[in-house]
Amino acid sequence: MFTCQIRYVARNDIYLSGIRAGLESIVSANPGWHCQLSPVSPLAQEEEHLIIIDATGCEKPSGLSPESVSVLSSKHTLVMVKAAQRLMIKNLLQQYRCSILCVDELNFQMRDIIQHTMENKRYLSPLIIRQNHESALAKPIVFTPAEMTVLEYLRKGCSGSEISKLLFRSEKTISSHKRNIMGKLGVRDDFELNSKINTSVLAS
Repeated sequence: MFTCQIRYVARNDIYLSGIRAGLESIVSANPGWHCQLSPVSPLAQEEEHLIIIDATGCEKPSGLSPESVSVLSSKHTLVMVKAAQRLMIKNLLQQYRCSILCVDELNFQMRDIIQHTMENKRYLSPLIIRQNHESALAKPIVFTPAEMTVLEYLRKGCSGSEISKLLFRSEKTISSHKRNIMGKLGVRDDFELNSKINTSVLAS
């Protein structure tokens, strides 16, 4: 028999009810399992398998209690947030190792959260993954001044040897700048490069 010890800091009983329903579903499907859900307490004697923190009412992690902040770097901590809390989500993704569940998800699987926890992996719900991906795509690509100069000549259709002569730089140097440009743009060949530099909004 296995008992999964889960402690929580709850702000909204509705979200906690959803977690409890998910746990009951897991227990009913696994006869040898038992889940014990109880509030976070300094007096707790059993080691927690999962700590659930309701952060749906906070703008930043600093708005949480000191006890909650102290466990944010653990992959055994699950933080519940709303999709609209973009700053909170960004801070959690960049500064901590905790798992993140968006309460706006229609069909999250509690089984996935428990499995990630048991394997010491970070769980991110699908909506959080999409938001993080969209945020990464929205960031402008930044080039050095030298790369921007080479990029402008590439846009005009100049070859590496032509750019070398125009800028009085070795072909090896121009080739190095071009490789850096291609790496930042995520392209593999000249065809992809030409397509990308004529459609992208690039920042210097």
